[in-house]
Amino acid sequence: MTMTTEDSLTTPPHGASGAGADAGPDAAERLRLELLAFKDASGLSYARIGERTHYAKSSWERWVNGKQFPPRGAVESLDTAFGHEVAPLLDLWDLADRERSERE
Repeated sequence: MTMTTEDSLTTPPHGASGAGADAGPDAAERLRLELLAFKDASGLSYARIGERTHYAKSSWERWVNGKQFPPRGAVESLDTAFGHEVAPLLDLWDLADRERSERE
């Protein structure tokens, strides 16, 4: 399955806001939404995604639900496991990681 970022764009949940009323979600939230869109488009369970990527289903659940930030390797694994173009996701991951570092 090949998806582009344009194919999987999603909108933030109603009422989600960043720093200001007009601000969109931060990069980590946008990454989470992209991973959710990928999961939904694949039609696969977390267990099947875990099997294909060699990361635990519980980890995918935490990453997609925003409870934990995913490791870069997990995002990279979508390319080999699904043939998903991950360069845009990795760019978003890099941005989110920088934003997290700046907040700390």
